[in-house]
Amino acid sequence: MEKKISYLAVVSIIFTVVLSITLLTTPNWDTSPTEYHSRIAQVSDSQQWYYEIYQNNQLIIKQKHIPGVKGIQHFKSKEEAWKVAEVVLEKLEKGDSPSVSKKELEELSITFKSP
Repeated sequence: MEKKISYLAVVSIIFTVVLSITLLTTPNWDTSPTEYHSRIAQVSDSQQWYYEIYQNNQLIIKQKHIPGVKGIQHFKSKEEAWKVAEVVLEKLEKGDSPSVSKKELEELSITFKSP
């Protein structure tokens, strides 16, 4: 009976030591929520617009052209750039890909030329 108690005590001590070492050496993962926001800007000396997406105040997307369409096409208004930026923000916040399809652009009434 004493051997059983001694064995349990040793196992408990080893378990406690291993657990303590593991907790002390594991990196402290940042579990704070990711914050996204957008900024709309005008291309200098033009009537073209673009958007930027920031993650925790760090620029992660600078979209100077309309995504999801062929060729280089620019946003015609601040409102159009804002609408697409909002869709991208929603996707990022859900953990989805920030890509935007031609169908989504049409649903948002974004002005672009189809080939």
